[in-house]
Amino acid sequence: MKDDLVHIFLDEAGQLEILVADLYTIFEQSFFEDKNFWHQLVDEEKNHASITRTIKDNPGLLNEFVSSSAPDLLQEILQTKELVSSLILKFSEKTPDRKTAFLAAIKIEKSAGEIAYQNFITQEADSWILMGLQKLNEYDRDHIERLEQYAKDNKIF
Repeated sequence: MKDDLVHIFLDEAGQLEILVADLYTIFEQSFFEDKNFWHQLVDEEKNHASITRTIKDNPGLLNEFVSSSAPDLLQEILQTKELVSSLILKFSEKTPDRKTAFLAAIKIEKSAGEIAYQNFITQEADSWILMGLQKLNEYDRDHIERLEQYAKDNKIF
């Protein structure tokens, strides 16, 4: 991937993380009984955006990220951004039920952009910067499993 395309990729990935945080904020404000759960995910998505900016600003990390991510992920990230944007609009106008909110979040977390982030942050670290990011991000991953487990534990589905 050429440097300018890598920067576009990382910009789009960071914007996706912010959009996901915005969607989860709607859920946080809509479901009092799940407020703390959604709030934690909002913070984590914002952290993902911050880490994406860190990757973009650090040439060593940039090379590691690019080597572990396929260039064709950019199109999938753009499609996921469209999906999340449409859900923000839809759920801003009419609050979904809890099941719909959790199913939407799981679908988003299974998207290519979120999976690429998860793979990057869990890969074997061979630099002190990546090890530091992984340590900082230790509890800030596995969203799919956490969403599914929370929904199951709380009899949402």
